[in-house]
Amino acid sequence: MRYYVLIIFLIFLAGCSGNKTSQYVEYIDQSTSIPKNISLAIKVESFDTPPFYGQVDYDNLDVNHGQMTYIGATPATFAGSILAHALIVGAAGDSKKKAEQEKANRVLDPYKETIATFNASELIENSVTRLPRDAISFTAWSTEGLYPWVIHSYPVFFLSQDKSTLILKNAITIYKEDNQEKPAYQNLVEVVSSPLYGGEGYISVESINDRGTELFIDSLAIMKAELSEKHPTENKEMTLSFYSGGKKVYERGTVISQSCDRMTFRTLRGRVKSVPTIERGVSRPCLDS
Repeated sequence: MRYYVLIIFLIFLAGCSGNKTSQYVEYIDQSTSIPKNISLAIKVESFDTPPFYGQVDYDNLDVNHGQMTYIGATPATFAGSILAHALIVGAAGDSKKKAEQEKANRVLDPYKETIATFNASELIENSVTRLPRDAISFTAWSTEGLYPWVIHSYPVFFLSQDKSTLILKNAITIYKEDNQEKPAYQNLVEVVSSPLYGGEGYISVESINDRGTELFIDSLAIMKAELSEKHPTENKEMTLSFYSGGKKVYERGTVISQSCDRMTFRTLRGRVKSVPTIERGVSRPCLDS
């Protein structure tokens, strides 16, 4: 209940803030304050409803986009605001956008029974088990435990209308348990699934939960590289291209890392995105080379 009250309150504030003057989320990187050899307790709020939504292409709508509005600086309000934005994609006070989001959500109808079983505890358990335990390790947060450092995560997933692509937007904050008001790190990490090879070319009902888990683990690995200072800072800003939902997308940013079929880059707002650089339907170069 408290979770929904927070979201409603933030949506109201966002609607009052206007479109073009809103403040983007502040990317905070005070990771030098985080010890090098550390165990982070992963905290993901329980899902009252599955965190899956249909992707809307607002570029094709004759509406004002509106920019993300985030009120306050604490981890709770930051993550709640991100989630509120992800749910309505800037649609506060805009009935046309809200209607389009509801329409887009119909793509999930065949998946409803499966995504209803997607839960936070299994997501955390899989992450703790599958992420490497090196300088930075992960453990599951619980109300009974005492944890010096906590990573608070709010994942939201979007399925493209052609069902070929699943996108994770994971709002992450890291803070000391006794100093939640001042996060050492906060950001939005976005991971776009790789193209499907063979088969029907769309994400099956049986595999959507597993794909969501994989994207979540990838987002934590990206964040972990940030904390380990494995991301270069000398690369120049440029126009980058990648694929999402069967379409080629362009965005300005700085390349962090690149492989034969994927790229991770930092946007102009500091967010980190991991995206595929090859189109669906072609042979996978990593396997063919």
